[in-house]
Amino acid sequence: MLIRYESAWIAISHCCGEARYRIKEVLEAWDVSRTDVLVANFARLKEQREAAVAEEKRAAAASASADVAAAKEAYDRTQQALRNAHLQLEKRIFEHDTCVGEGKPEDLIKVTLSMVKEAEGTRDAAKAEAAEAATAYQDAKAVVRTPGRGG
Repeated sequence: MLIRYESAWIAISHCCGEARYRIKEVLEAWDVSRTDVLVANFARLKEQREAAVAEEKRAAAASASADVAAAKEAYDRTQQALRNAHLQLEKRIFEHDTCVGEGKPEDLIKVTLSMVKEAEGTRDAAKAEAAEAATAYQDAKAVVRTPGRGG
């Protein structure tokens, strides 16, 4: 059975007759202004959800930007430490070569050689730390560049 309600045809199934007439009564008694209120509420809720999603995206982008800034700072700091480690190693090598060239005592040459090895260890540690910082910095920038993940 089809009934006409507010310029729309509504199909009512052919189940029990009493249920059909109750549905018809409900539809005929329905206040259209209630529908308008429900639609307005639904639109308001949809806008709120969209605003919440936009805020989450903004917060994620801000967080990703902060992560990039922190990673850049760590990268710069480790690069400076690596430069300093290289300079210290070069100084220790120069000191050792000078001692050997001047024929200094064997004990002093052993000390300068141990200082060179220590400086090499410091340089190697700084190199590893700088590599980790560079990777972290590149990863942070990639997150910002990736659509839908951070910016």
